[in-house]
Amino acid sequence: MPGPYRMPVYRAHLRVVITNKAPLAVYRGVGHPVAILVMEALLDEAARRLGLDPGELRRRNLINPDEPPFTSVTGHVYDSGSHQGSLRLLLRDIAPEGLAERKEQARARGTLLGVGLACFVEVTAPGVAFYGARGAPITAHDQVEVRMEADGPVTVLLGTPGQGQGLHTTAAQVVADHLGVPFERITVLSGDTKTVPHGTGVWASRSAVVSSGAAASAAHQVRRVPGWTWARSPRWPTGAPRSYRPSRGSGCPSWASTSARTSPSTTARTRRWWRSTRTAASDLPDIHITHIETPSPITALGVKGAGEAGAAGAPAAVHNAVNDALAQRGARVWHQPITPERVLRALDEAAGRPWPEPADDPALPTREETT
Repeated sequence: MPGPYRMPVYRAHLRVVITNKAPLAVYRGVGHPVAILVMEALLDEAARRLGLDPGELRRRNLINPDEPPFTSVTGHVYDSGSHQGSLRLLLRDIAPEGLAERKEQARARGTLLGVGLACFVEVTAPGVAFYGARGAPITAHDQVEVRMEADGPVTVLLGTPGQGQGLHTTAAQVVADHLGVPFERITVLSGDTKTVPHGTGVWASRSAVVSSGAAASAAHQVRRVPGWTWARSPRWPTGAPRSYRPSRGSGCPSWASTSARTSPSTTARTRRWWRSTRTAASDLPDIHITHIETPSPITALGVKGAGEAGAAGAPAAVHNAVNDALAQRGARVWHQPITPERVLRALDEAAGRPWPEPADDPALPTREETT
């Protein structure tokens, strides 16, 4: 908080509850989905009370293109971002000018249609400065080794293994681009601590920034080593990238370079591409993704982390979509998870049919406390 918004004043009150139950379940981006849900639900409520469209309220308050690097009221520096552009593309895809007609058509079918927005900033690839200021003894560097043989094959040793994010593919592509060798000639290895260099691990959407940055640096060092020249290989098709071979008298059968890279203090990734087209249903809605690129000026390759961003804003967007639909009946849902029982209860209470308070849910805050 306060996300991608230009807020001059900010105050927060935090109440910590100790529990023996898992507070986050399968959510990624620890704590982010909850904070974004609170922020975006409050914005929607403000839009209703002001009589403004939720998209228009956000447009008026989002960081403008000429403002980064922007320092938020909480002291975070946003190095870059297409906040206004992302919202504009999202609203273009949703086509808000036709929403009133679509909602009316849905009501005629006995369905309530709602659209929810969630704008947020994801802090990715935090470095030692980020954690050190909070007293956490956490390192944030990775090492990558690039080896190139005289006849062309390249081996990349990753200090940080992946968890399904495609880190091997990313590292191979980065090294291929920097060495000018075919992607197919590169082998990437990870996971064997007896062979690979040190890595800090996969967390905080950091691998594309730190590991790939180290891979690019190592490849760059290999290419600049003295005593080597670049030439086309007759084994590769015409127009293929150049091969790597030792100059006469160099006596080097291969060359290896290891590079370490540390995270910058923070990088910011803005993602606003979720849209839900179904309300109060247990199935997964269609997901449409719109791409917009804003390179970071402080990372080696201009890349930003994105691993957790898709999960961070999704609950808020769905929550706001449900309430946008229920608003047509004067109802609101204030608690997560949004179960069918809570939706039906909200509709009944709005229609003057109150439900008794559940006896087995004393820990839930009252509506007044939530508001």
